[in-house]
Amino acid sequence: LQINYLGKRGGFVQLTSPPRAVEELPAGFVLLNPRDGQQVFDGRGVVQILDDCGPRMTFEQANVYSGQGVKLGKERVLNHIVLPYRLARSSRSYSLYERLDD
Repeated sequence: LQINYLGKRGGFVQLTSPPRAVEELPAGFVLLNPRDGQQVFDGRGVVQILDDCGPRMTFEQANVYSGQGVKLGKERVLNHIVLPYRLARSSRSYSLYERLDD
């Protein structure tokens, strides 16, 4: 599965197969939220803010049509992460990122 773009709140993602547990993560996998905080990262990477769900968020709160709001720091949490990519090219209408070599 490769996700090229994931929109704002209310975006839709449909799984093509049920999630499954694996013994080892694939090569190049980026763990965005390790339990003990982000470990070693490449300083050349791109800093991003991961807008994530808090542990108590309900489906109704995530549903943009329910009218229920979410509070930052409770149902909605922000995590600062460093992705192993660099900006290769950009223009007014797009940005192209390339993965950093290990």
